[in-house]
Amino acid sequence: MTKSDHSGQKNSIKVRKLYHLEEDDVQFVRELAESKGVSESEIIRHAVRTLQNKEKEDPLRALIGGVNADSGDAVDHDRVIYE
Repeated sequence: MTKSDHSGQKNSIKVRKLYHLEEDDVQFVRELAESKGVSESEIIRHAVRTLQNKEKEDPLRALIGGVNADSGDAVDHDRVIYE
């Protein structure tokens, strides 16, 4: 259940979970949380949301501009891409 308040922030029911992390990851989360003045849970939530947004991105978007082609090559794009 998720809803937004008037500021656009998401308010949701949080579920308590237990995850196992490597000691280096624990230290990173702890230090990042301290430096930002937020809880370790907030750091984890932010990381999950960032990953969700990245997964939702159009996978073909990364291909834009990745091929050197002339303006007329759009007609014969398969040849240009696979050369």
